[in-house]
Amino acid sequence: MGNTGYSSLLLTFLSESPRKFANFGLWWNSSAEPFRNETIAKPLWLIMKKLTYILISILLLNCKSEKKEVFQEYNGQLVKVEFDDSKTDSTFTGYGGEHYPNGNLKSLSYIKNGIPADTVFFYYENGKVKEKGLVENSLPIGWWTYFNDKGILTEKSEWLILRDSSYKNQSYYFDKTGNIKNEPSSYFELDIPDTLRIGKNLARIKNYETNNYGNEGNLITIIMDNQYSESEIKKDTFSDGTLKPFFGIYAYKTGKLKIKGKIQEQILNKEKEDDSLFTLTLSDHYKYFEKEIYVWDKDKYSESGLRIGNEMKAEYKNNQPQHRIKLIASANLLTKILADSLFGLYLLN
Repeated sequence: MGNTGYSSLLLTFLSESPRKFANFGLWWNSSAEPFRNETIAKPLWLIMKKLTYILISILLLNCKSEKKEVFQEYNGQLVKVEFDDSKTDSTFTGYGGEHYPNGNLKSLSYIKNGIPADTVFFYYENGKVKEKGLVENSLPIGWWTYFNDKGILTEKSEWLILRDSSYKNQSYYFDKTGNIKNEPSSYFELDIPDTLRIGKNLARIKNYETNNYGNEGNLITIIMDNQYSESEIKKDTFSDGTLKPFFGIYAYKTGKLKIKGKIQEQILNKEKEDDSLFTLTLSDHYKYFEKEIYVWDKDKYSESGLRIGNEMKAEYKNNQPQHRIKLIASANLLTKILADSLFGLYLLN
């Protein structure tokens, strides 16, 4: 029953009260309150008063409980939103969100048993999307996109969850025309064969952009978790003194293979202590990757595998890799870095 129904009921109750209570020896004086005897009429008057309060309370509760249905586009479909501005019930399943005082959405997500289970959207007060992405255990995960209050893309970042904390793995920042701003951005592109063979395979860092600039250079090292059997996993390390090193992937069986690795960026800085003394510092920054690749049973490389192998032969001809970076260090530190940078016999066997 809506508000009109409760109002009519209340008016009917008040207008018909004299007739309904006439049988109880009461009558209504139109110029004043009813005449009543002290033993019967007074309690009955209080009952009427209480009933009136009950009806008014029902009316107010009904007005408060009635909610305007809100629909919003969510991942390409129109969904009904259930607002919850405090905390979502642990049993709730559906589309839940918060809203601003003006009624516009503040956040929206598909919620399963009280936990966001799909893309989370955050909005500006003007209704434009502010940011969107996935969450896991209340932490952002995967690729998130960010916009300004005019709806223009400003950032795209990849989030990982490491040791129960959020970790920004990669970031692209965009100017007003949609072009990538390289200086604040930090990202990488991998060149991995679409199909691997059993045994050793080649891959490389196709592109690496950093926002950690050392005044004496940066060194990239690839650390792979290569699985050689069901029970043996080794950490193989690859580096060649460039920002686009080649690295090795080992496949021990056919079928789908998930490869995992990390990029260690060593940032070398030289600081002047006095006129004759300099201090060299080496700091580390990591980026992580994993990818699922198919391993076939043929004893040959795929076309993309052959291409990467030919690129390595050309760039390592006469031991002169292209894109080599500036690297200046003290004798001891340089010895350590070069030892860490040896490409090794892994790819040559």
